[in-house]
Amino acid sequence: MTVDDQADGEFVRLQPSWCWPKPLQDPHPKIYLGGSGPVTMKHAAEWADVWYPTPPVDDPTLERSLPAFRRLLEENGREPDSVPVGVASGAVDSRVLATYRDIGVAHVNIYCGGDSRDETLESLDQLQAMRVEVLDR
Repeated sequence: MTVDDQADGEFVRLQPSWCWPKPLQDPHPKIYLGGSGPVTMKHAAEWADVWYPTPPVDDPTLERSLPAFRRLLEENGREPDSVPVGVASGAVDSRVLATYRDIGVAHVNIYCGGDSRDETLESLDQLQAMRVEVLDR
């Protein structure tokens, strides 16, 4: 791409850009692909190192999505357990977290906070209690 080239789309026109320094890791840093739609799941199964969906409304615990993702991995010649799955915006609910644990979700992002120092500390205490309950540690 030369300086005069542009990336044109229906709604945007972008000038060329570069990012430096390049990663030292070879071949590259792990690629986390987020999104829960079928196209994103397909792409994650093809080339991502980690799939990081936001649980769909109709499958909040990924009990249907995760087996479908593992089938796509197999169809792409990859081992079903070779691509870890994380959950963005996981529920703060021990039952849901236990389900994630049981089906093999590797990472869960959970909001922990409050409008005041005391609410934030209470939220941290609740999260710690769930951690012990769900992970037994």
